[in-house]
Amino acid sequence: MRRVWSGWLGLMLAGSAGASNLLAPQRSALRPSPDPTHLVQGGGIGNALGVARRLAAVGDPFAMVNGVQGAGSVYIFALNDGINLNVLQRLFEPQPGHLYGYGQSTATDGRDWVMIGSSTDTPRFHLAGAVYVYRRDAMSGLFVNSQQLTASDVSNAWFFGSAIALGNGFALIGAPGYRTGVPCYPDGTPCQMVGAVYVFTEDSASGQWTQSQVIPDPIGGAYDQFGRSIALDGDTALVAADYQMKSGQGRAAYVLTRAATGVWSIAQALDLPADAPSCFVWTQVALRGSTALVGITSCSGVGSRALVYTYDAAAGRWQLSQQIAPCAPNAVSLSNSRALITCQGDLQVFDQDPVSGLWQRTQTIPPPPSANNFTSFGAVLAEAGGGLWLASDAAAAPSVNPGEGGIVYVLGPSVDLHLEGQANPAQITAGETVSYIFTVTNNDPALTATNLELHFTLPGVMTIVSSTGANCQTSSGTQVLCTLGNLMPGATRATSLMLAVDRNDVMSISTSVTVDADQGDANPADNGLTLFTDVKPAPPKSGGGGMGLWPLIVLLFAFGRRLQRQL
Repeated sequence: MRRVWSGWLGLMLAGSAGASNLLAPQRSALRPSPDPTHLVQGGGIGNALGVARRLAAVGDPFAMVNGVQGAGSVYIFALNDGINLNVLQRLFEPQPGHLYGYGQSTATDGRDWVMIGSSTDTPRFHLAGAVYVYRRDAMSGLFVNSQQLTASDVSNAWFFGSAIALGNGFALIGAPGYRTGVPCYPDGTPCQMVGAVYVFTEDSASGQWTQSQVIPDPIGGAYDQFGRSIALDGDTALVAADYQMKSGQGRAAYVLTRAATGVWSIAQALDLPADAPSCFVWTQVALRGSTALVGITSCSGVGSRALVYTYDAAAGRWQLSQQIAPCAPNAVSLSNSRALITCQGDLQVFDQDPVSGLWQRTQTIPPPPSANNFTSFGAVLAEAGGGLWLASDAAAAPSVNPGEGGIVYVLGPSVDLHLEGQANPAQITAGETVSYIFTVTNNDPALTATNLELHFTLPGVMTIVSSTGANCQTSSGTQVLCTLGNLMPGATRATSLMLAVDRNDVMSISTSVTVDADQGDANPADNGLTLFTDVKPAPPKSGGGGMGLWPLIVLLFAFGRRLQRQL
């Protein structure tokens, strides 16, 4: 069975101070509980999303901070025990500035470090960009600003910090505005927006980060914007290069590898297919193991698609293996055998066939209703910590000004529960008891269903006498909740309730019952059932204090005989 994602859970950070909205159409393993005091007016949460392990750094680069428009901020979320999603803290640039865009990119190792890009910051030059480093304090568990990183050769409009990939003791930082000074035009004007990737390494003793390398765009073409998107997996990186088809090279991205010495080098260019469009405005990359995913959006929209490249170990090269998702991808992500692509307003899920190796679309997930107020559903996405994280910015809800606010969604992998039940006996007499017997099965082959619950509304004529195999409680007189604990993959659990019918004028009773778990369900159609019980009226009780009519007649007859003798 293929794992199916379900259980939308949304956290909306709105444009008005203190406004938050928890959107959970069904129970899910992830339940955010943000502190409303962390919210300020303005912002566009969801422009950047850095996730590792159970930690997420979510960028809000347009937030107004202390009256400064576009100063930006970053929310740090922690996923606890696969159940609770909490706001740990909110980070701000040490010296906020107008439209500095703090939070345009984020990265975390999930443990000790968070890096935040402020690509339009002006530390030395206009729009030069900077990256702020935060280290986790061992005592408080909070992240504390420890350093500001800038490019050694930075100049105006470098946009340093547009993308960040954080590894084990090193970081790759994109600067798509990097220029080499090589003329591109007849008048000698140098090429603009060429792009480069800067390598920073950590000193394990001091915890300080220093620049160790600059990797410029190999072609050096104008508006290649090399480094605007970076994906990292171990000692291999994938760097996007927009507009390279216009440079005549037909390359979508570059594979970089790290040697044992820590030095990075370009190992290969990933060539575009022959029918690829000649102009790009957006390229997104993802990397996992021997699979690379490149989403390209053409200038006209025609010909946009996602490209899958596979590493051939025997040949020692990456090769284009498949073209999928003929749409303009907003974002792409890879897990072990799953490709996630948001485009045309939906989240598309592709699974790799273990035999053929081909990728097939197995699920299309439309946005939840709450996303109708947002213009870029799934603008960024990442998979980590047992959940799939998506973000949408540019809110247009009635209570939110355009461009202010956004939503972070989390999906959890779902289980497949099956509920069976019966009423025993099917017919009773009023005043008697009936047993409701339920059997719950977890048909998922790998995922444990946690916190199983049975829900039903108790008819007003019935009361619970006892329960077996579950802890059942009644609230508001009629709402019944039975907790069954966890259920392992493939396991079955039975529970029963004994109920009594208290009235004598009921002919038939129906009770609808549903089961759910933290993870949601891939096939909710078999999660509910309705039980029917026929009730016969009890026979009328005898009068005369229980003696019946005949004893009374006998007594009256005896009294009459005695009276007759006396007369």
